[in-house]
Amino acid sequence: MKALSWLNFLLGVWLTIAAFALSAKTGSVMAAEGVGGVVISVLAYASAVSRPNAAAHTAATLNATIVGLAVLVLGSANAIYRHTPKPKDA
Repeated sequence: MKALSWLNFLLGVWLTIAAFALSAKTGSVMAAEGVGGVVISVLAYASAVSRPNAAAHTAATLNATIVGLAVLVLGSANAIYRHTPKPKDA
């Protein structure tokens, strides 16, 4: 759906802006968020303005979808694990 692509585009733009607007972050975090935001914006824009392709549902598309979902799940789990406070020794 084109609407989802445009929403992803706006989220990518926001992530790029937030990387620099929220100054409490270190340089490496700002760079990672900025690059991620630009990549999301560019890919979402390309998806929003492209024409549908009848042959888009191929094995490569299925593979990319599965890998993308795996990256999403593992990245989320890593982010949650790294920000969970560790118990202090008694």
